[in-house]
Amino acid sequence: MNKKYKVAGIGEVLWDQLPLGDVLGGAPANVAYHAGQLGAESYIISAIGNDKLGNEIISRLSAKKINLLINRVAYPTGTVKVTLDDKGVPDFVITKDVAWDYIELTNDTISLAKQLDAVCSTPAPAAPRPNPQMGRRIISPEVQSDNRVTFRLYAPKSISVAIIGDWVSGAEARENPVRNNTGLWITTLGPLPPEFYGYTFLVDGVSVLDPSNPQIKRDGVRNASVLLVPARWSYMGQLAHLSF
Repeated sequence: MNKKYKVAGIGEVLWDQLPLGDVLGGAPANVAYHAGQLGAESYIISAIGNDKLGNEIISRLSAKKINLLINRVAYPTGTVKVTLDDKGVPDFVITKDVAWDYIELTNDTISLAKQLDAVCSTPAPAAPRPNPQMGRRIISPEVQSDNRVTFRLYAPKSISVAIIGDWVSGAEARENPVRNNTGLWITTLGPLPPEFYGYTFLVDGVSVLDPSNPQIKRDGVRNASVLLVPARWSYMGQLAHLSF
């Protein structure tokens, strides 16, 4: 007998407020929905406000036959304001301190977690790493608005530092940052096409992860730090517009 997998999307369920109207979105919710369409027993774990937008989310999702573990909280339902410039390029403003920032851990959620086969969750923002010698935080990688990316590594005693990444198709790219007078190695590359990339630092010939970036992937026996260069229109967002 074929197993029916249990899949959960944990994180934002919100409204993309486009120039032509509001569209239901949220990457974890999208994954749960499409997993259900492929035959999985899918769940959405999130939070909404006690407001009209929250009511409409429940109404829409209930009609999709998705299992909902969505609690009501004393914060507004999440929104993303999308505007277009005169060339049609979108700009996104994510409303902060909203309902899905306060997802509650319930007994039902704990019980479900023990049964799940797969989870899609919204990653927590990488906290910039404080450096006591420099007296400020190191941000790495830093993705700029034009998709150029700046990498930083504090290694004042190192003789050589390189960055090995997979942003060149079919090859392993090598970048050579320059050390400033504080001992911080810096380089900027790109712009890079929207994609997930893996990279490591090569410090005096030894491969190390980016200490300022908690996002890590494992490829066989190797670990790599993860870089996400976002698209102007996310693929998941397009799925949301088509599906919901």
